Amino acid sequence: MLPSISYRAQPLSPAFGSPTARANFCEEDFVIVSFIAEFINTCTNAAYIFYAARALRRLPKDASFAAKSLYYGLGLVGVCSSLFHGLLSYHAQMADDTSMIVATSIVLQRAMTYQKTPTFINWFSGLLLLAVITETTYHVMMDEQTVHELSFVSLIIAVAAKTRSLIKLRVQQPKDKKMLQKAVIFGAGKPCAIPVASSSDTSSGNSTLFSAPNSRQSSAWWN
Repeated sequence: MLPSISYRAQPLSPAFGSPTARANFCEEDFVIVSFIAEFINTCTNAAYIFYAARALRRLPKDASFAAKSLYYGLGLVGVCSSLFHGLLSYHAQMADDTSMIVATSIVLQRAMTYQKTPTFINWFSGLLLLAVITETTYHVMMDEQTVHELSFVSLIIAVAAKTRSLIKLRVQQPKDKKMLQKAVIFGAGKPCAIPVASSSDTSSGNSTLFSAPNSRQSSAWWN
């Protein structure tokens, strides 16, 4: 039998007030420390902050804001998700929900605008921004989950579909292509997103497609 440490019989008194969030996950609350509700979830989401900071430091100094935005989005998810799982407050939950939509929308924007004309990029980005603002406003004002969850799943599906098409277009080696396509399917099902983005060198007119490592936004023990 494997060694284990039992949870305490009664949870500790929350240091920052009782939970007000509508959502809760499979982890026992306030059984390790009084100032963090879901200890494991909070720690795993905090890892996103470390990964985002590390990735930003490794990017070239002249990297575009669009390229950096993928990791800004990941860092935002890490901060908001850590606050939500740590406090289980309603406002932290809204911030976490919003960060999920924003981060996934950034990935979708980068994938959908790869090698597109400036007109299409502006048009698509404007519509996507409007959709994000509309969804977020409705989600916060109406205090509902269904539209938010459907929106997030739709974004994940769109990212996965576009990523697969870009892999078919850009990856030449059959072995690499098969491996990446399996990764997309696996990632979309967890759910998570595999950010495939583009960066344009305006001075030379060249475009470079690169695949960022898995950017996972998932909950509970999926982490």
